[in-house]
Amino acid sequence: MKYVILGDPLIAARPRQDLVTFYGTQEHKRIATEIDLINQHEGKGLFEGVLHIDVTFYFSRQSRSKKNKKGMVYYGGRPEIFTLLKWLQNLGIGIIFSKDCSFCSFSTSKQFSDKPRTEFEIRCL
Repeated sequence: MKYVILGDPLIAARPRQDLVTFYGTQEHKRIATEIDLINQHEGKGLFEGVLHIDVTFYFSRQSRSKKNKKGMVYYGGRPEIFTLLKWLQNLGIGIIFSKDCSFCSFSTSKQFSDKPRTEFEIRCL
């Protein structure tokens, strides 16, 4: 099944500390994205066992205009692809799959697009 998360891809942020309390700066984005994934998954069972994920992270050309040369398809700048994957894995636990350690294979790329989004597909091996 194919899933789509609209908007520029996000990375897994580290918690910050404000004297007494810890808080995550991406909490509201995470919750909204989780709700969207729940709706896309349509109540199907969780993926279990050994898994493979195909992911394409599409970045906006406008937000990276200094690094973007006209006609480029692939994006080689920050954020690193592994932090993007970790964000995606953290989102899907308990919604799409049972454990993030189940992934043993992946195929991924970062590309430019006029419609920023993250598209991914998971399958059992």
